[in-house]
Amino acid sequence: MPLKVKFVGAVGAVTGSCHLLHYERSNSYYMIDCGLYQAVRGHKDMNKARGEADLGGVSPARIKAIFLTHAHMDHCGLIPRMYKLGFKGPVICTKLTADFVRESLQDTVANVDSFDRDLYDLDDVKAVRFQCPDEKEDFQLGYGYKVMDEADLFYGFSRTGHLAGAVAITFEVNISEGKRETICFGGDLGPQIMQPESSGTLLRPVQYPRESVDYLVLESTYGGQGTRPQLGYDERIEALGFALERALTPERGENPKVIIPAFTLGRTQDLVADLAYLITRTDFAQRIGGVAPAVVVDSSLARKYSNAFRNEFNNWWFKRKDNEHKMRLLNREHAIFDGVIDVEAMLDQLFGGKGGRTVDCHAADGVGFELFYGRMDIHKGPVIYISSSGMCSSGPVMERLRENLKRKDATVIFVGYMPSFLDAAVLKSAAASWKSRTEVAAAFVDGPWFKDNKRLEDFDLSTNEVASVLLDYSGIYSGHADEAGLCDYALKIDNLRYKDRYKPLRIFLVHGEDKPRGKLRRELQRYADTAAPGTCRRLEGIILPDARSGWYDLAQAKWETPPSGEPSWSESLKLMAEASDLQESITEAWFRYKALAGEPVRQAEYLRRIDVLLDNLEQWRLRFRRLTQKALDSESSPAEEQADESYDRQEVYLDVSASASLSAAAAVLGLSGRITRAQSRLAWTTLCREAHPDTKPHATPAEKAELTARMQEINAAQEEILAEFKRLSS
Repeated sequence: MPLKVKFVGAVGAVTGSCHLLHYERSNSYYMIDCGLYQAVRGHKDMNKARGEADLGGVSPARIKAIFLTHAHMDHCGLIPRMYKLGFKGPVICTKLTADFVRESLQDTVANVDSFDRDLYDLDDVKAVRFQCPDEKEDFQLGYGYKVMDEADLFYGFSRTGHLAGAVAITFEVNISEGKRETICFGGDLGPQIMQPESSGTLLRPVQYPRESVDYLVLESTYGGQGTRPQLGYDERIEALGFALERALTPERGENPKVIIPAFTLGRTQDLVADLAYLITRTDFAQRIGGVAPAVVVDSSLARKYSNAFRNEFNNWWFKRKDNEHKMRLLNREHAIFDGVIDVEAMLDQLFGGKGGRTVDCHAADGVGFELFYGRMDIHKGPVIYISSSGMCSSGPVMERLRENLKRKDATVIFVGYMPSFLDAAVLKSAAASWKSRTEVAAAFVDGPWFKDNKRLEDFDLSTNEVASVLLDYSGIYSGHADEAGLCDYALKIDNLRYKDRYKPLRIFLVHGEDKPRGKLRRELQRYADTAAPGTCRRLEGIILPDARSGWYDLAQAKWETPPSGEPSWSESLKLMAEASDLQESITEAWFRYKALAGEPVRQAEYLRRIDVLLDNLEQWRLRFRRLTQKALDSESSPAEEQADESYDRQEVYLDVSASASLSAAAAVLGLSGRITRAQSRLAWTTLCREAHPDTKPHATPAEKAELTARMQEINAAQEEILAEFKRLSS
């Protein structure tokens, strides 16, 4: 049949998006997105492996074009590698996406120390050739354009509201007279689904999939997380002002500071516009003592992105064509433009150039303020730093946080996604939520509260040293649709006049961990089952691809029969990469433990990390055993199945009642009877967290001496039990 699809990346994960289309009539291959694996175990090796084997035997040289949904690195970051491996075709995307990608790839290669330059170099980045259909005067969103030189294959763009320039890409092929097959790759979807033309976003609203779509490739990032509260723009400004008023009041000190970790693309520009509205259009400055805060955007890449925003707005501001509403990606109706006469000058103030400028935005009730693009420090008066990276994993924000987390006059406002394994996630977990004004107000009185004390190596401090106020406003500034929005986008009939034209729909769920994908699958089915007649598309199936899925024939609506039961190459690679990462992490933690010989408090933290990593390595061992059994087409023996159930069953159970000394040691750990090695490790770790002197920063010297003695008793008991396990295993 004419069109088949294969899912290469972001299946069971939220990173590394990459899909392939095979058009059989011309035997041509097309790629949709080609993203970096980021922040997952084994990502370095998985990125290096992107090539013919990873693509199911398709050589990069055989791919005719790459279609790109948007400019985030987990969707575009491996495009230069395709050129390095022989790809010669164009990258087809919007002009804004091309501008952003060009800047981000060059910045990554030139300035990011952690980037693996074996993947590609600056010459590979310069080889990327963009083809932007929206540069043509007659371009319209939603319309079908011929794919390259294909006779019966067409594509179209539609807005997703996730990011400036972001689009969903729909492909349509003529099967026979009067019969077509259509698939829409949604990319990442923004939070503006089912909202009318909004005054509170720089992006225009999401466009729904066309009624002719048979298949939808849908992200599942926030599957299972329910509905996020939707705020109007006035409510969002009020919520932001509530926090900043308390953060920058003179009672906080002469030079109060606010640090907002923000992604350079999208989040930064939203914040600049919101702060400009808050300061110039309201009485905010009067509420904090009459002095408007300075605002510093300290990322050079954010400055370049902002300049692209300015150019795109300028490009469309004075165009009043009949069909221009079908072409624009940015929102000219944002509230910041209300009453502005010289729009071009205001865009220059907000998004143009380098260095400082006064922003007044035709101030009505408010005042002007100083806005700076560049790395600089303001030492006098209130200041707001918008600093990258948004996940607090690298960039200038790391130095900002190291300098200010111990300051009582500093406030940190988190506005984006944070992976749980980062030290910054510990900070965010203690942050007061924007949902409760009582909680936000209390944070400025009580300061942050952490469940237990933990060393944060990224910031060179322990949690009990954090004195700054921590706030979580990520729910207001999320760039992703929530679960309700995803269901709405996929299934709602948005134009009831043409409800009879909507075709039944099959959905592929990608770009999400397996658990959120499963939850979203159930919610999509519930949505379809309970919707009022005539308001919802008929749902024919929900498909969860994995690394072994192969090619799916769209016309036949089925997977091609795999050649054997062997694990896929990418499945094997992922396990190998995970093992390599685990080994590196254990080695690094061990060397750090040894280097801290004179600091037992910090040593204990690294012992706990090693303990967790060893458990992860044991889980990996079991998964690898099952993988090799599939490859050999063999069944597990009863003994192997028993061994697979747990590392501890393979080793032994220890009966601590066998001797008085073992029984006494186990009692110290709260254990008795037959125990496993994992049980003893868990009991020891739990007691360490409870009894370690560092967890009680306000304890008296006598109390600390008592805790130290208790820790010595706990460690001695654990050593005795582990020694017995070692004797029995030898």
